Amino acid sequence: MKIEQKERGFLTKEELKSIEDLSSSIERLVVVKDLFLFSCYTGISHSDIIELTSDNIVTGIDVHPWIMADRIKTGTPFKIPLLSKAAILIDKYKEHIRTYDTDSLLPKLSNQKLNNFLKEISDLCGIKKNLPFIWPDIRLPLPLP
Repeated sequence: MKIEQKERGFLTKEELKSIEDLSSSIERLVVVKDLFLFSCYTGISHSDIIELTSDNIVTGIDVHPWIMADRIKTGTPFKIPLLSKAAILIDKYKEHIRTYDTDSLLPKLSNQKLNNFLKEISDLCGIKKNLPFIWPDIRLPLPLP
């Protein structure tokens, strides 16, 4: 048996903007959109995002907030500057029903549900690419916080 990896390309700035601009009255799509955008802004995988707590937000030596944690699958530590767009999403879910009584920064959904709902989001945004939850190759110049 041979595993063949398929190259997925990258999400363009315009495609990311169309997802950012998507407005929906369907709560599950809003949550999935926000989780996907958080992943785009940070590069953090789904399994690591759902484990993030307030303890993972640390003030760095540059006096800016950073996300510091260990990868769930490998135990490898990561340190990522918390960009303002990602911080806004964390603030949005501080009092949310899905995070209020937990220590989670963001709502938890299964990876399977996320990927199914991302198909809906890509259709609504007119994106013809398959959007897996962790987009491996976003090539945008993202400013530091």
